[in-house]
Amino acid sequence: MSGSKNLLIEQLRETLNKTLPGNAAHKLLEPQTRRRYDKHTPLVHPRKSSIMIIIFPSGDFFSTYTILRPKYDGIHSDQIGFPGGQKEWQDDNLLDTAIRETQEEIAVTIDKNEVLGKLTDIYIPPSNFMVAPYIAFRESKPSTERQPSEVEKIIEVNLREIIAPDAIVSRSLYVEHYGEVHVPCFMAGEYVIWGATAMIMSELREVLRKIFAAG
Repeated sequence: MSGSKNLLIEQLRETLNKTLPGNAAHKLLEPQTRRRYDKHTPLVHPRKSSIMIIIFPSGDFFSTYTILRPKYDGIHSDQIGFPGGQKEWQDDNLLDTAIRETQEEIAVTIDKNEVLGKLTDIYIPPSNFMVAPYIAFRESKPSTERQPSEVEKIIEVNLREIIAPDAIVSRSLYVEHYGEVHVPCFMAGEYVIWGATAMIMSELREVLRKIFAAG
C-alpha cells in the first residue's frame, strides 16, 4: 500500500493542477430538481463555502468520509454531504473554511500540507452557495467524532465502489417541494448520495478512474 499511496498522492496533485472534467462530470449526476434553475448564473453575491474530501487508506484500497445531516427545517435536511460549510469572518480563505469545518463537524484536523488541490467549484441554486471542493490525503485512517448538532452520522465510502463501472445508479426519492423524483446517484450501503454531493463525487470519480486506468 505504501507505494500505491505515494503514487496516488503524486498523481492526484498533478491531475488537480490540470484541466478537470468539471461540468461534464457534474452533469452525469445532475438531478432533475436542479434543471429548473439557471445553474450558470448565480444569484447576486452567492454565499461562499467549501468542503473537504479526505482520502485515506482503508483495507486494500482507499476511502473517504461523508456525513449524514440531521433532519431539520431546511433545504439539505437528512442528506449526505462532505464535511464543510460557509466561509466565516475568521477564515482567511476557503481552504481555511474547509479545514475549520472538518475539525468542527467530524473532529479531523487537516494540515495544509495534506491538501493536494481542489476540484471544480459548483453552484448550489436552492441555497445560493458557491462551493469549493478541496481534497486532502491522510497517510492512515483518521479517527472521527461527530458534532451532534450538525452531523447525524459519519459514513465511510469505499472509493473502489465509486469508481466501479456500475457505480452510477438511479433511485426514487421524496424531495421537499418536488414530491417523488427519480435521481441519478451513488450508493453507500443503504444511503443514497445524490444532488450536489454526487455531482462533486462524480468529478472525483472521473479523476480517480483516469489515474487508476493509467496505473
